[in-house]
Amino acid sequence: MARRSSPFLSAFLVLVVIGLCLGAIYGTRPDPPRPLAPAPNPAPVHLRTLALETRPLTARIYGQATPWRQARLAAELSGVVVWRSELLENGGRVEAGAELLRLDPEPFDLALDEAAAAVKMALAEWDQRSVQDQANEAKLEDYRAQEQLAELDWERARGLLANGDVAEKVRDDALKAWLAARSALKQAEQAAAVDRAAVQTARAALERTEAARDRARDTVGRSVLRAPFAGEVSAPSAEVGDWLLAGSPVCLLVDRDRLKLRAPLPTEESIGVGTGTPVQVVVPALIGESGEPVRLEAQVLGLDPVATAAARARELVVAVSNRELGLPAGAFVEMTVQRGERLALWLRPQEYQTQGGQSHAYVIGPDGRAERREVRLGRPVLDQEDRAWHPVLGGLAAGERLVTDNLEMLADGAELMVLED
Repeated sequence: MARRSSPFLSAFLVLVVIGLCLGAIYGTRPDPPRPLAPAPNPAPVHLRTLALETRPLTARIYGQATPWRQARLAAELSGVVVWRSELLENGGRVEAGAELLRLDPEPFDLALDEAAAAVKMALAEWDQRSVQDQANEAKLEDYRAQEQLAELDWERARGLLANGDVAEKVRDDALKAWLAARSALKQAEQAAAVDRAAVQTARAALERTEAARDRARDTVGRSVLRAPFAGEVSAPSAEVGDWLLAGSPVCLLVDRDRLKLRAPLPTEESIGVGTGTPVQVVVPALIGESGEPVRLEAQVLGLDPVATAAARARELVVAVSNRELGLPAGAFVEMTVQRGERLALWLRPQEYQTQGGQSHAYVIGPDGRAERREVRLGRPVLDQEDRAWHPVLGGLAAGERLVTDNLEMLADGAELMVLED
C-alpha cells in the first residue's frame, strides 16, 4: 500500500523555496545611485593692502618704586634713652637736623668736664714753661754780654803784655775770666735748650688734651640722634628707658619726595637707551579723575652697564616727582620706554599663523585665490591701544593685499570671498 506525505511538511518546503528565491533576488539587485558631494564654498575674508608704516619702538617693563634716598638710623653711642621725639613714629615727617632721640647725657658731660680740666692743667703747665723760657732768654743775653766783655779784657791784657805794660799774671787772670764766662754761657744755653724742649712738650700735651676735650664735646653731641635729611620715619624701634648699644637700629628714614623707579630692561631692547630716552610711567595704584591709572613722564637716571645672566636684562633707573602724589615706596609701576621709530610692514598676531616654528600668512594672488607666504617677523611692539604689531623681515611686499581673518579656513590656492567692511 502507497505511503502518503504530511501536508505540514509540504507547506514548510514551499516556504523554504520561496525564501531562497527572495534572498537571491535581493542579493543581486543593483546599488542605488549615490548623490555627489557639494562643492566647497569660498572662505569669507577681509583684506588690507600692505604699506610701509613708521611705528614707535617701545619696551613695556614692570618695576618697583624705591625712595630717592633712605638711611637706617642707629645709636652712635651706648646709653639709656631719656627722650624720644613725638615724630619718631611711622609716617612722622621730620626736617633735616631735627632731634629724634637723646641718650642720658650725664656720663658724656662728666667726660667733657674731665677733658676740660685736663686742658686747663696743660695750659697752666705750658704757660709756666713759656715764662721760664722767656727768663732763660734774658739770662742768656747777660751771659753773652759777660762772655764778650771777658774776651775783650783778655785781648787787651794780651796786647799790654806784648808791650811790657803788665805782668803775665794779668794776662792769665783775664784768660781765666774769659774761659769761665764762656763756660757759664754754654751751661746757660744747655739749660735754656732743656727748658725750651719742656715748653714744646707742654705745648704737645696741651694740644692732646684739647683734642680729647673736642672728642668729648663731639661725644656729647652724638648722644643726640638727629635726622641727616628731611624725610619720613618708618619702623621706629626705640622707647624711653631702653638701653641702646652703639649701632642699635632706631628707625628707617625715607625721602620719597622723588622716587627712583627700577625695572629690568631686556638686553636686546636696551641698546640706545640713555639719559635722554623718554619713559612713560603708569601707576595702577593711583586712579586719576578720568578713572584711569595715573600716567607720569619720567627722567632716565641710568642703565646698569652689567646685564644679569639669569634674566638677560639690565636694571633701568628713572626718576619721578612724588611730592604731591604720595606714592609709597615699594609700589608696583609699569614703564614704557620709547626707543625710537621703525619703518616697516607690520602684521597683527591674528594676521599670520605659526606651525612647526615657521610663520606664514596669506595674500590674494593674481587669480583671486589664497596664496600662502612664509614670513619672517621681528620682535613685536605695542601701539597706544596695547595692540601688538610685528615688523615683517621677509616674505611680503608693500602693495600686496593681505588676508586678515579666517586663516584657519584657508589653504594655498583656496577660493576666497572678499567681504567689504
